[in-house]
Amino acid sequence: MKKYIIFLLLVSFISSCAVIKFSKEKRLINTTWKYQDNDKDYEITFLREGKISLTYPNDVTPDNDNWKIKDGKLIFSYNDNYVTYTEITSTPSEIRGVAINIRNKKWDWVLTKK
Repeated sequence: MKKYIIFLLLVSFISSCAVIKFSKEKRLINTTWKYQDNDKDYEITFLREGKISLTYPNDVTPDNDNWKIKDGKLIFSYNDNYVTYTEITSTPSEIRGVAINIRNKKWDWVLTKK
C-alpha cells in the first residue's frame, strides 16, 4: 500500500510538471516582448514550434533561432547558439534571466511583455 501511495504521488507530481510546462508554453506563443540588457534592446516574438522572431539587427542566422521551456524555465538562443538566455524569475508581464555566450561572458537581461 505504501508503494502504491508513493507511486500515485510521483505520477501526480510528474503530471503537474507537464501541465506547468504546457501552460507556460501556451502563454508565450505569439507574444512579443521587449528585450533589454546593459547595451541593447530589441523585440522578441515567441512563435509556435519553438521558433522566435527578432528585431535584433545582428541576427545573421534567423532560421535557427529557438526557445523552449526546460524545468519550468524559459531558455532561448539565436545566432547559431552563440548566446543562451535562461530565465531566473518571471511574472506574467516580466521575465528576468542571465545570458552566457560561448566565450563564457555572462550578463543579466529582462523581457517586458508588450
